[in-house]
Amino acid sequence: MIVFGCGLNTSGVLIPEGPSCLCCPVQLMKDKYVIDVQVAFSQAIWKLEGQKWFYSGHLGKQGERLSADLFGLDVVAASENRIVAVNKVGKLMLWREAAWKILSFPLGPLKHDVDEEHEEDEPRFITAAVQDNLLVSLDHKGQLYNSTVPLPINGVIVKHVAVGKEHCLALGECGTVFAWGSGMKGQVGNGSLCEVEEPTPVEALCGMNIIYIAAGGWHSAAISDSGDVYLWGWNECGQLGFPFMSTKELFDFKIYDNECQCNSNLEQNSHKPNCFPYVKNTQLTVVKGYNYENRHRININREREVVNVASTPALLDFWEEDVILKSVSCGDRHTIFQLDDGSVWGCGWNKYGQLGLGHKEQVLEPTECSIRNVTHIRAGAYSSFFFFTDPIS
Repeated sequence: MIVFGCGLNTSGVLIPEGPSCLCCPVQLMKDKYVIDVQVAFSQAIWKLEGQKWFYSGHLGKQGERLSADLFGLDVVAASENRIVAVNKVGKLMLWREAAWKILSFPLGPLKHDVDEEHEEDEPRFITAAVQDNLLVSLDHKGQLYNSTVPLPINGVIVKHVAVGKEHCLALGECGTVFAWGSGMKGQVGNGSLCEVEEPTPVEALCGMNIIYIAAGGWHSAAISDSGDVYLWGWNECGQLGFPFMSTKELFDFKIYDNECQCNSNLEQNSHKPNCFPYVKNTQLTVVKGYNYENRHRININREREVVNVASTPALLDFWEEDVILKSVSCGDRHTIFQLDDGSVWGCGWNKYGQLGLGHKEQVLEPTECSIRNVTHIRAGAYSSFFFFTDPIS
């Protein structure tokens, strides 16, 4: 696939020797076929075709060895200080001291006492989600684990997991969302700001069939089978899509020319021809909170009350009822959305240009990016990525 990205470029995570940030989507990894990416503050792990992986970031030469060791693996997850992977036989591995360590599973007796007869009792992991202080994994039977310690949820089969800085989410096959961890910014969605010690259903979403979940630094998102998106948690930068400050500017039609405002030293490397607005050879205009071409898709009667913290899931009613959300991805303090018409919208913190708007100014509601017709989206901690199946002409 072809991938474009924007946002923080610490340690050359996006483009080696590029500027510190990219404020509009730029084509990345042009000589490689990228399937997905895991991105933290200063490191990224790119999944390539043929079960190959490529590392970019602060590890330098160590990263080259890491890339080679990852060959043949399907699942890798990364935070700023931790990298985990699932190997070919379903073992959970942690990259530590420049080498992979297999995490053992507590069967009762110590690991070295387990005989061959009981090896089949060990879980076969299929995925994992990681932050510096959290590791949640899932085995092939849908059993949830805190690292390698089972977390039973009353027999519920789990199909997806996500983690934020201090909280965790799990999605059951039944469409129920479970949350646990710190709730001090409302991110567990239980109506309070208290900690939740074990996986607990998010009551406000019970009765809905949730098909996708995402966790940001201190906020959470979920999409229902009807294409509605619900968000909860911290909204100090507008990452939930709701107004976070009261100002008349919120309702003004302010136009920004969507041209590259990235550091000039990248322009010397023929950056502009690879910047998305120039690839299509069109003059695109981004409107603060609106795009004139698609204004009819925005709900003019939407909720406009200022939200600082949402301790229970709230329906984001920014778009009209017939708009279907296809995907959502959360960074530390920003969120990007993929709509059914192929458009991509972003909200939240934009200090590093991670919303892909061609500028680094704050926006107060979801704003359309110049990117369209993407296959899927991915938010890094302070960056965003847009994937295309077909060549861009």
